[in-house]
Amino acid sequence: MGLSDAAKLEVVEIVRRELERLLPLRNVATKEDIKILVELVNKRFDDVNKRFEDMNKRFDDVNKRFEDVNRRFEDINRRFEDINKRFEAVDKRFEELYRNLRLYFTILGVLISMFTIVVSLIALLS
Repeated sequence: MGLSDAAKLEVVEIVRRELERLLPLRNVATKEDIKILVELVNKRFDDVNKRFEDMNKRFDDVNKRFEDVNRRFEDINRRFEDINKRFEAVDKRFEELYRNLRLYFTILGVLISMFTIVVSLIALLS
């Protein structure tokens, strides 16, 4: 002899109320709730990964720009080194010119002195 349908419904209702009292529905998560939560967390991590990938791309772009600027500074540095070498060469030429001019003016001074002596001797002898 089993329970009548009304008794079965009453037992089910009593068990439901007791379960609700012991485990409120707000604290119970179903498999579907957990699945949705995991999907949301995965989606959030995917979004964060995309942002990091975007940041990495931006950093790569910044690195490329710095490499370009570095190359430009290296070119400018080479140009300044070339200019410095040219100035050194010009300086050496001016030093050589200065030495030669000193020699030439010394020789010219000696020649003028000799000419003056010769003219003086000619004037005395005549």
